Order: sequence, then structure tokens, then C-alpha cells
Amino acid sequence: MHRRPCEIALSLAVYVGTNATGCSDGFLNDVRWIHVTPFDSTFVVEPVDFDDDGQRPVEGPGPEQVLDGLLYRAVAVPEDTTSATGPMQLRVHVELRNPTSDTARVPVLGCPVWLEVFAAPARVAPPVWTPGAESPETQCVQEPSVIVIPPQEMARRSFLAHDTWLASGLADGRYYVTAVLRRGPSEVRLDAGSVDVWFRLVGAEVEVRVDQIGMDSLAASVRLTNRQPDSLRVLFGACAVGLTLYQDPARSHPVPVVPLNRICPSYLRVAMVGSGSVLTAQELELVRWIEELGRGMGPGRYFVEVTARLNWRTTVFPAGVVELY
Repeated sequence: MHRRPCEIALSLAVYVGTNATGCSDGFLNDVRWIHVTPFDSTFVVEPVDFDDDGQRPVEGPGPEQVLDGLLYRAVAVPEDTTSATGPMQLRVHVELRNPTSDTARVPVLGCPVWLEVFAAPARVAPPVWTPGAESPETQCVQEPSVIVIPPQEMARRSFLAHDTWLASGLADGRYYVTAVLRRGPSEVRLDAGSVDVWFRLVGAEVEVRVDQIGMDSLAASVRLTNRQPDSLRVLFGACAVGLTLYQDPARSHPVPVVPLNRICPSYLRVAMVGSGSVLTAQELELVRWIEELGRGMGPGRYFVEVTARLNWRTTVFPAGVVELY
């Protein structure tokens, strides 16, 4: 005798609350049993190929530029928020040096330093990323000002790109930064060097498990072991883990799902994982009824995929097989 499945579908996210409404027949076609071969495998997060086979060499800051007797220089400084393997941010400094015997005054617009990020040293327009993908005029609330530089001294103005900005706009890799100093009605463009952007937890081991609960549910969990000598800073939210089924071993044809109006709570957890320590959390576990994973599934083999969103990056793990009878 068939159970009456409920209209609950799984997206690539963890949802809080499992009450279902709108139960109807037809989600599973002639299926009475499910069988899951327990899956337990550990994946190592591989390092990033920043050099790209020599196509993206490391580049230092460009030479000083002379304008109206002043010397201008820019430098890009990646900053780790905690350690060499944690999330990062990018600070770009523009330095104005006055080699003369007179005080210099440089009028600048609000938010005087802006960034353009390019994929190659040639810096061919358009850039692959600018902060917010918009101009300073739409982002900045600062008023114009005047930079005063005494004789033989230097002034500095900076721009800080936080990890959320970088992660949303750039894949892990090496990039080339141009700093734009908004000097009055004109701009001074300065090569600030290359910067390596990474958010993946390089060197960490990620254990992925999928198992069966009863006769109608799947359970998936992700846990991370830090094999680095330094601590890892790991960021994740309520939607950190996802589970989906595919119709083919290559996992290119997902089982159709019916999205529901479920809300994933908007919060962020930050965990410090010491060297050799293991991270487990409620947000890294989920249980789903088989009906939640697809519509119209008949008897056969389906291929499992688990996703984990950590440090603003989503990693995909092939995770075994489900058989429906």
C-alpha cells in the first residue's frame, strides 16, 4: 500500500522547519522501498594554481608617477583576517609624496581611492571586477576633501575590500589591481601589483557521509578536519549543506524538484578550528524525506550529490547511490 507523499522539495540549501502542506499523490511512481548504500568518504581541498602555468606571474607595484611635482604610487596588500589559511580582505594604498619645499594641496572627491581588478597583467578593459560593480558615485557618501602634504612628507589614502565583496565577485586565483585616485576632476591610474584571492580551505579534509534513516529518509553530514599548522576561520550559515539526486552517474541531469516557499534564516556562524581539530555543527547536517528530493521518480538508481558552502565558496561532492524499488 502506497504512502501519501507530501509536496516538499529540496533546493541546494538547508532549511529550518519541516512542516509540509499541500500533500498530494504522484511524487513517487510505483515505489515502495528505498535502499541507500552508506557513503563515507574524505575529500582533501586542493591548493589553487595561482600561476596558471606561467600565464599569471607575480607582479609588484608599478613605478611612481609624477604629476604636478608630486609622486604617486599604489600597492595592493592582501590581509588575512586571522591566519594564512583563513578568509581574506584586500587593502589598497595610494601614496602621495611631496619632494618639494612647498606644501602641496591635492583636491580629491569623496572615496578618493577606487579599484579595478583584471584577470591578466595587460589589464585589458573591462575589468573583471570593481567594488559593487558600480561607480564610486553610487556607493560613496563621503564629501570631497583636500589632501595637505607638507614639504618632504607623504600622505596616504586607502581602500578596503572586505571578504564578502571579494568572494561574490572573484573566483579563487591571481589578479592584477589598478588603483584609481579620484583627483579633482581627473583620475590618476596606478598599477598596484598582483594579488592572490582565495577562500577555499586549502589543506583541510572534508568528510561527507550519506546514510538511510528508516525506509523513507536520507541523512547527509559534512565535517571538516584542519590539517594545517595554523587555525582555520570557517564561515557558514543555516543553508550550509545541500543534497540533490541525479538521473545519471555523471550527475548532469538532476531529478526535477518543486521549490516551496521556505525561508532559510539569515545568520552567519564563525568557527575557529585549531590545527588537528574537527568541526561539526548542526548547520552541517540534514535529513530529507525521499519525496523532498524529486518529483515523479520511478524505480531505479539515482546518484547523490552533496554540496557544502563554507567561506563563501560552494563545493560539490559526489556521494553515492540511492535505489528505489
